[in-house]
Amino acid sequence: MIAGYSPPDGPRSRSETGSRPRLGPARRHRDWLLTFESCRRVRAKLRRPALLAKASDALDAVAVQEGLSHEQLVDRTVPAFGLGPDGVREEQAGDCVVRLDVDGPVLRFVNASGRVVKSAPQSIRKDPVLADLKATLKDLKRTQAAERLRLEQMLIVERELSWQEAEQYFFDHPVTGPYTRALIWRLPDGFAGLPVRSGGGWALAGASGESVRPGADTPVRLWHPIQESPEGVRGWRILPPTGGGGSVATTRLSCLSSRGGPPLRPYRAIVVFSRISASAL
Repeated sequence: MIAGYSPPDGPRSRSETGSRPRLGPARRHRDWLLTFESCRRVRAKLRRPALLAKASDALDAVAVQEGLSHEQLVDRTVPAFGLGPDGVREEQAGDCVVRLDVDGPVLRFVNASGRVVKSAPQSIRKDPVLADLKATLKDLKRTQAAERLRLEQMLIVERELSWQEAEQYFFDHPVTGPYTRALIWRLPDGFAGLPVRSGGGWALAGASGESVRPGADTPVRLWHPIQESPEGVRGWRILPPTGGGGSVATTRLSCLSSRGGPPLRPYRAIVVFSRISASAL
């Protein structure tokens, strides 16, 4: 588990009528993070307007009590599913090891002979450990989809974070990190770069190779080429390999956005922007 990060992994809710969260004042709950995550998971499964409204009120109450915005509280409660910093979780099931890998996401199996196989060996197919990991895999896929949508919204509204928040809740997170580490981030002075490891933390590596390590309180937001000057965009452009069958450049950002998962929808528009603007840049 990542140092300093302890995300909740609240219970699943399977019945709308039998899974109503306690929606009283947030101060009644000892662990406000667990309360928030539990309510958020239940709300995602609700369809009745009255229950949705109550769940939303409960979430807002937790945020207000802690002096945080709703978005900041969500940052702090994205489940990690027991994944390590490398995005992998391993569990022993009989004489096999089952690996939950965020890259996919997928389950992989190491049999008794030490060989990695794609399908679960017959000997563990009824093992409760495997059943639990299969359920976790489904939850992980839903969370990844939610995180991609959340990053899209951050780009649209130009949300700013402190550098400390970006490091702790975005770059270091085993679920969110593969997306955020593949995107370009911008500082208030205009410097933009990709997150790279630097000592015990993170820095931004610019298009020209320079590196900047912002202070903990420095604001940072996602970079978007449409909001930048032609000179700023040009540094993040790459040409296709020789003989690649095309002369239109693409952005390095649109290439990187697919690393670690499907590309974010706003960055598909960036590809269009790149093609339209290629001759001008």
